[in-house]
Amino acid sequence: MRVLNRRFRRLNERPAHQFATLSAPLNGRIEHPHFLEEVMNIFRVAFVVALTAFAASAQAQRSCADAKTTIELRDCLSAELELADKKMEEYLKAAQVSVDEIKGSTNANTVDLSVAQKIWERYRSAHCGDVYVFWIGGSIRYEQSLRCQIALTQERTHTL
Repeated sequence: MRVLNRRFRRLNERPAHQFATLSAPLNGRIEHPHFLEEVMNIFRVAFVVALTAFAASAQAQRSCADAKTTIELRDCLSAELELADKKMEEYLKAAQVSVDEIKGSTNANTVDLSVAQKIWERYRSAHCGDVYVFWIGGSIRYEQSLRCQIALTQERTHTL
């Protein structure tokens, strides 16, 4: 979060003529001088999140590979989800502190991350609930739903 804020401040400090070449190929369709850099940052973040989610799901699979029964696997994945939730809460608190520091130093309006977090939790519940329903015909539904929750939680943690 702090890195992005530093980058944004550096971009705002540049003279306007440095951005003239960025929007020239677009024939004036984009008025915001930072548009292309913001788009590239979004793609970079999305790529990192995708790689992290893949690595995290592979790690969860390895740690629960010793489970012999569906119940053991469900218990193991539930424990993984609990750990992922705790880690996400730590990152959420740290992100809120960063936002509060920025607000205090710039007197800018900032967002309360708890509102966004509640909305994200509803999304995770709905999305992984759909995964559960998709696999409703077998006992794999627990595993798939828990893996979905773990992956989304780890992705959210790294986004924060």
